[in-house]
Amino acid sequence: MDQHDLVSAVKALAVELGRTPTRVEFFARGASEHHLKSLFGGYSALLLAAGLDTYNERRKAKPLGNTMFKASVEQRVETFEPAPVSDATIYTPTLVIGDTHFPFASQRVLDAIYEWALKHQPRRIIQMGDLYDMYSWSKFPKSVNMYTPGEEQELGRKQATAMWAELQKVVKGAELVQLKGNHDLRPMKQTLAHLPALEQVVSKYLDDLMTFPGVKLITDERQEYEADGWLGIHGYMSGVGAHRDYTLCNVVSAHTHIGAVTYRRVRGRTLWELKAGLVGDAETKAFSYTPQRTVNWTPGFGYIWEWGPQFVPVG
Repeated sequence: MDQHDLVSAVKALAVELGRTPTRVEFFARGASEHHLKSLFGGYSALLLAAGLDTYNERRKAKPLGNTMFKASVEQRVETFEPAPVSDATIYTPTLVIGDTHFPFASQRVLDAIYEWALKHQPRRIIQMGDLYDMYSWSKFPKSVNMYTPGEEQELGRKQATAMWAELQKVVKGAELVQLKGNHDLRPMKQTLAHLPALEQVVSKYLDDLMTFPGVKLITDERQEYEADGWLGIHGYMSGVGAHRDYTLCNVVSAHTHIGAVTYRRVRGRTLWELKAGLVGDAETKAFSYTPQRTVNWTPGFGYIWEWGPQFVPVG
């Protein structure tokens, strides 16, 4: 029995039950705990590999300040009409770059992105937000033995500029798109909390920080980027496939640092969500808010071929 067999088994049981099976239910069907531990390390890792919600995700899920998020997926499928997004069957080749968190990016992942771009020559390249980490502006306890806010932003801007310049060098004539993420907005949130009169000044500064030659910036952080048959958003839900199920559209998202592609049949259509993974270096001090060094984040990037999405892991 290999990883594919276990993933197929848990997916089949989920379809039969109409929900994510519990650990007890899975082993009651004859699955071997020895194989599970040797191949995945634990049941939660298997669920993530299968694109299913883990117990902790279901237990800790909270509405994000808006009661509309409480509606079940099945209820929304029956009552919600999706936005008029084109139903493309052949997609424009698109390179999807997830959370870079400059200046704390992984050079290994960046080099893989450049190599992929040179080889495959995508017609569109989109960075999904959290371009910068803004570690100096975070609310959680943090070390001061790193950069000053000015040094962090100067170095982050230099590295982000270098990334877009390198991509323009290896791919000629591609559409380039930059989204905003929650980390990019950290200075604005702090400003609104402590000195809201400076909102317009900080807003212009952040727009300038995220503007690059030849790159289209989506200035409104709540505005989706609509492409040929899919919506691009930074993301605000943790579950794999949650944005797809909420919008009832094909979705490209980031935010969770997980790389995955998941599918769902709705009204005779196969909808998908591509999660873009992580370009940031999880070993840096900027990510020290995690409870341990071992996390389920996925270094890599996304790619949309003519016929659909894939995630490309790095390392």
